Amino acid sequence: MNKLNYLKGSKEKMRRIVFAGLILLLMASCSRVQRGALFGGAGGAAAGAVIIAASSTAMPIAAGAIAGATAGGLIGSLVADKLEQNKMQKEIDNLKKQIEQKEKDNKKLGKENDSKNKEIARLKETLSQKEKALDDLKESIKEKEKSLDDLKKELEKLNIEVKESKSGISLTMSEILLFEPGSDVLSGKGKSILDKVADILKEKYPDNEINIEGHTDNQPIQKSGWKSNWELGSSRSLSVLHYLVEEKGLNAKKVSGTTYGEFRPVEDNSTPEGQAKNRRAVILILPLKKEK
Repeated sequence: MNKLNYLKGSKEKMRRIVFAGLILLLMASCSRVQRGALFGGAGGAAAGAVIIAASSTAMPIAAGAIAGATAGGLIGSLVADKLEQNKMQKEIDNLKKQIEQKEKDNKKLGKENDSKNKEIARLKETLSQKEKALDDLKESIKEKEKSLDDLKKELEKLNIEVKESKSGISLTMSEILLFEPGSDVLSGKGKSILDKVADILKEKYPDNEINIEGHTDNQPIQKSGWKSNWELGSSRSLSVLHYLVEEKGLNAKKVSGTTYGEFRPVEDNSTPEGQAKNRRAVILILPLKKEK
């Protein structure tokens, strides 16, 4: 019962976060693409998590996190498209009113007015173009909604923590999820998970820079051959890098490896549980660089 109440409370908090993100988005004076990015950063992950949390599918919390947060980027784009759809619909409705009024004005004159006829023709041409653009946008929205649904189903199977920030989308995988105990060698389960992650990266983020981070706990290296936790973190990040590039075909020019050793913990190292969370690999999907 306590767990159920906790989940309900979490869902309510996430809904509030989404609502706040939407308010920021609606207040932003920027392009449709920028609005999508804003939403993705401010509330995309939370919105995606709400969708998963509200579903009837039983799944691990971490799996819900990746399904929610990774889908958050698509949600940001989808919301931006729907905002644009509403804007275009209003413009179309306004054009129709203008055309109707000008045609009425022409009738009142009792004769054809060339200048007004030309203006009406111009408005009708603009109307036709906007209606076609709106139809195209609606079709794009349908495709994104289907893509979002497919992505959610696919990511439910992964036990990875995902977060979105201005730095990008981070996919965090624990040591026991990827590696053989006390080793930098990928386990069979780890390779299977990276196979699915690679498919997502190639399909959804083909042009993004990817950085793989290696993190450890603060326990001194004693029996292994590594000089320090930096070397251990580096070796593990490079194991992931080599697998994604050499086995899964990611573009080597867009993939890099980094080690932070013990110096960027996410939990207190004073407990075994905290140490376990700090021993991790992180795949960071960097935002696309803006064209100048």
